[in-house]
Amino acid sequence: MPKVTIRELTARVEAAAAEEMRLKATVERLQLVVREQAELLRGAGKGAAAVPAAAQRPIEFHCPICFEALNDLDPTLSCSHEICHKCCLKHFAEQINCPICRKKASPKELWRFRRPTLARYWKCLRGADWPKMGDIVVVTTTLHTLAGRMLETSDERKTITLAYNFTEWEIQLDQVQELFTLQHLVDSLPPREDGLRRTLLNTEGM
Repeated sequence: MPKVTIRELTARVEAAAAEEMRLKATVERLQLVVREQAELLRGAGKGAAAVPAAAQRPIEFHCPICFEALNDLDPTLSCSHEICHKCCLKHFAEQINCPICRKKASPKELWRFRRPTLARYWKCLRGADWPKMGDIVVVTTTLHTLAGRMLETSDERKTITLAYNFTEWEIQLDQVQELFTLQHLVDSLPPREDGLRRTLLNTEGM
């Protein structure tokens, strides 16, 4: 039987207690929403005055974390669960899985929630692969086309920084017209006659 240290046992107990408190709070919020929905149904039966549209939404249209009413601007994750934008920002800042079904969020979703200021500029992206730090990207701006390794992004300046050999460029995202990962461009080429997949080699110098 594996040995368990006092520290490990204490951590497990604390984690279990925290999970119990979280579940208790979730149940209490759920009970509150159920009571609110029951009041709405009773009011509707008595001919009560109309209530706001957000309050009329059934329980499944409330955020499963904070139980606030969802609206059309709140995201639907790739696993089809709806969670309010505020809770997505908080949850995915440190997690990569859906808080409901634990399915791994897509790189695009993680970028959106971890970089909310920059995310709207990435609608120009083409292809399925969302760029990560270190990826080789090809960027077309209003002035020119550049290729290099993505070094960093800046929420404050709304820029990305690319490097090629010993040269770096800081690019304003509002000037970007198209952005590809180099691997996506390679994948877009016609298939090889021998059936082998094209892969990038010797890109470390970029």
